[in-house]
Amino acid sequence: MKKASIYYFKNIKWLLTVQSEDGYPKKGDPRYPNKGDLKLDYVRLPVRLDIKDTTEQSLDDIYKTLNVDEINPMGEQKMQDWLKANVVKHTSMSCGDIIEVEGKYFICDDDERGWTELKQLE
Repeated sequence: MKKASIYYFKNIKWLLTVQSEDGYPKKGDPRYPNKGDLKLDYVRLPVRLDIKDTTEQSLDDIYKTLNVDEINPMGEQKMQDWLKANVVKHTSMSCGDIIEVEGKYFICDDDERGWTELKQLE
């Protein structure tokens, strides 16, 4: 089993930048986060989650874990305190958040598009 690192955005700049009348950016669009954005606008969660592989189903499984109150590790009080201290304003995984597995990064787009690999972060 592999371990996934999770990056939550701490600044809604990314969402405000990419949400427009034409929808989310297309794969490879320069509006996706780059390494500088990852350092400035994201924070890596203090938990790592098990992941089988990087198929859409496995990425969706992590998304579900981070969106079900009873199993979301970020729902615990000490994690809520950590989120607040790190200026993260959401507990559940959201569009714009990133999963990293073995040096490959995937951004959560939306329900229709699912995941986009961010090769510029590798």
